[in-house]
Amino acid sequence: MNIKGKIVTLRAVELEDMELLRGMLNDPEMEKAVVGWSFPVSKYSQQKWYESAIGNQKNQRYVIETNEDGAVGIATLYDIDWKNRRATHGIKLANKERRTKGIGTDTIMAIMRYAFDELGLHRLDGSWFDDNIASKGVYTKCGWTVEGVKREYVYKGGEYKDLSIVGILAADYYALIKRNHYWEENPGGGINKIEFQNDEFINLRSVEARDAELLMTLNNDVNTMKYVVGNPTIVTMDEQLIWMEKIKLEKDKKRFIVQYKNKAVGTIIISDINRKDSTANINIKLLPEVRGKGIGKTSMRQALRCCFEELKLYCITAHVLLDNTNSLALFDNLGFKREGILKNRVIKNGERKDIVSFSILETELAAMNEWKCIGNE
Repeated sequence: MNIKGKIVTLRAVELEDMELLRGMLNDPEMEKAVVGWSFPVSKYSQQKWYESAIGNQKNQRYVIETNEDGAVGIATLYDIDWKNRRATHGIKLANKERRTKGIGTDTIMAIMRYAFDELGLHRLDGSWFDDNIASKGVYTKCGWTVEGVKREYVYKGGEYKDLSIVGILAADYYALIKRNHYWEENPGGGINKIEFQNDEFINLRSVEARDAELLMTLNNDVNTMKYVVGNPTIVTMDEQLIWMEKIKLEKDKKRFIVQYKNKAVGTIIISDINRKDSTANINIKLLPEVRGKGIGKTSMRQALRCCFEELKLYCITAHVLLDNTNSLALFDNLGFKREGILKNRVIKNGERKDIVSFSILETELAAMNEWKCIGNE
């Protein structure tokens, strides 16, 4: 998937990007600021680099794009250490004019959100020269800390230069966005905040460690258990925390926390994501005390937008117990079509129960003009 910031999109490197990357490598001004170095790069050498770089899971490179400028640079997550949950990050922008538009800040924030929320990394590392004022300013603004200095470490321009070693922990990032509300100001990408009635707000965000108690409560709630298709068992906090570590490695699911007035009140799961057929399944759980306030419908609309706009899916399905009248009404109101009833499909409390199978296509939701109800467009 593409990585969304507020003004940038980070996408995979394509063959047509080679001239942009070659131009940056051959730029004498850029060479002064970067830690590495290279001989002049030919078109042939750049092509060979591209062929060797594609599919490298430990070294990820993303082209930075904006709607206004197109491709403007490259961002990296390299030397990814999946065991110790860390990686090294850096960015390069193609010209100085584009370095004053907030592109650098938004790229770093988007990379951090992706690294910590999606990849489940624990820390990011980086480095800069002490005289690289631009890098020091933007990374410091984004919460990065100087952790040490390697004296006379890099030979550049006829002299040895000190190299500052910098880093940021996931906890630092979460503290930063709690202070500056970065993703709440005008989130052009990712999961948007949605205006609700009476100046109250509903928004979706990724699952974090602090959500363990909420998720355990939803799982263990007796009334909720009655109406979920599966058969959850009561879990302890230790079991919940172990489970939360396991889900960081999931490839076919996307989990969101539903927030109402800045309080976590539920969860939405997009599961069984099939990239080949562009399909997935969706379900929602809310705390009993917030049901019946329109939170389910509003948050599900936002999740559907994620399915169709960001994940580029075509069909979303849902399965609801026939006696779960509230959920049946929710999916009906959202525009899902009832495809049929799966007779005696699951056993709940010792008896077999029917399941209603729902689906909605991207074209059906677009035809309903639902996009106008989602986000602060």
